[in-house]
Amino acid sequence: MVGIKDDFCIEELICCESFQQYCLGTSLADQILWDEWIEKIPHRKTDFEEAKK
Repeated sequence: MVGIKDDFCIEELICCESFQQYCLGTSLADQILWDEWIEKIPHRKTDFEEAKK
């Protein structure tokens, strides 16, 4: 699982290489991983979406 817990700050996501690959759409594995991860912590979806920008 991704090394970032549900108490993440946006900067932690932005610095995560796997998250960067997810945002760029260059890795199917990262797409699946992060989609599943955010489903497990829906209360942080707004922050997650902000980090994607």
